[in-house]
Amino acid sequence: SDLLKDVVLADGNGSVLVADYDGCKVSRIGWDGTVARVAGTGSCSSGPDGGAPTSTPLFNPWGIIALQPNGSILVSETSAHKVRHISPT
Repeated sequence: SDLLKDVVLADGNGSVLVADYDGCKVSRIGWDGTVARVAGTGSCSSGPDGGAPTSTPLFNPWGIIALQPNGSILVSETSAHKVRHISPT
């Protein structure tokens, strides 16, 4: 994916969250290099609200808008014209 489309946000615990626009997912990269998908399926379509974060598709997540104190993140889902609230897992 084109890094100019991917948005990165540090979470304060040594990890980085990456919104992967072309990959249609959000990943967490740990301080040790471990990569874990935290949202999206990799299928570029908009899924229903309320499902498990890794079972619900995201449609071109453009950026991580906010990281909340409880670990939830807000992600802009560009092609679906909405903001997703993703609870910590």
